[in-house]
Amino acid sequence: MGLTADRLYEAEIQTALKETGGGIAVICVNGTLSLTVNECKVEMERGAICTFLSGYPFRLGEVSADFRGFLGIIPPFYLSNVDAHVSITYFLNNGTRPMVKLPEDGLELFEVILQRLEVISRRDDLPYYREIMREVVMIVLYFICGIYEEKPRQEHRENLRDEELMREFLVLVEQNCRQERSLAFYAGLLSVTPKHLSASIKRTSGLSGTQWINHLLVLNIKRTLRTSPMSVQQVSDYYSFSNPSFFVKYFKKHTGMTPRRYKTL
Repeated sequence: MGLTADRLYEAEIQTALKETGGGIAVICVNGTLSLTVNECKVEMERGAICTFLSGYPFRLGEVSADFRGFLGIIPPFYLSNVDAHVSITYFLNNGTRPMVKLPEDGLELFEVILQRLEVISRRDDLPYYREIMREVVMIVLYFICGIYEEKPRQEHRENLRDEELMREFLVLVEQNCRQERSLAFYAGLLSVTPKHLSASIKRTSGLSGTQWINHLLVLNIKRTLRTSPMSVQQVSDYYSFSNPSFFVKYFKKHTGMTPRRYKTL
């Protein structure tokens, strides 16, 4: 939705920010805005994009009278369907860089996309509305991830090696999770012990290596179910499950629904 300085504190916006359960993006097109996200103060100006999950502590600060921008509230359904590449890039960067800056030519294009997204979001009567919204949201996320990848972090931190190991681990999982789900397999590829890899991943992300393997595997399975003509049994074989019954139980455990049900969404 479009934002101006006098709209930022409206009750409907505050309620939406608290209840979305998904992701939030604030884009500054003009003026300035200060936010505090997860105890990190963010100063926004023209071209700045701040993204964070709705569960993060969040406070609005000072806003200039000429502020104009957009607020994007992304429901959990769309976040759960992002491509693995976007998920990895976003996770590895957003915790320490909740704000990125678009170049001027990029901002103009981004603003056009957001205006179209705002129009489309009001047309829930359209055939394939959710699918259309999902793809437009993906365009926005690819924009943000492209900025992260173009301007990598320069600052030195004590846990830099942990982050590098985490990045290498996630890339390897993305490449091999069709056949390999063992933490020991990835530790071997990275020339570290499973115990060391497990501890490093936990320090960096708060999640275990196994949780990340499952997360990326499920993201890939979802993409295959969504975009390919394969049957559930064929998808089960493609991802090296011992049998379709185990595949269905695994998918339902991690998503709350069967693969067949997911294909119909």
